[in-house]
Amino acid sequence: VADENGELVHAMRMDGASHTDMRHASRKAYTAAFMARDSRGFRGQLLHDGPRLADWADPMLTTLTGGVIIPNGKGCLGGVGVLRGASTCLPELCRLLRDCVTSAVGASTLLR
Repeated sequence: VADENGELVHAMRMDGASHTDMRHASRKAYTAAFMARDSRGFRGQLLHDGPRLADWADPMLTTLTGGVIIPNGKGCLGGVGVLRGASTCLPELCRLLRDCVTSAVGASTLLR
């Protein structure tokens, strides 16, 4: 889970997850929070508009699916990232995690 600036505020490693898996999940949360859109949407923007990921000059940004925003009524409170981007249940898992975080602490105090 990343705050609105993309800073990691919470992470959990599943059994068998590697350091690389954790790094990708952190980058997915960062991308969602920093760009204020799901990482899948950011990927779509790049494909549509033509810039390359390298054009952003930010090594934390990723186009891997698995990053979703934690929205509020006015913008983005943060992002959630999960590993294993090829999983068919990934979007649902991200939304579930986002909803759990939002309901656990309340949208007005999230990540504060």
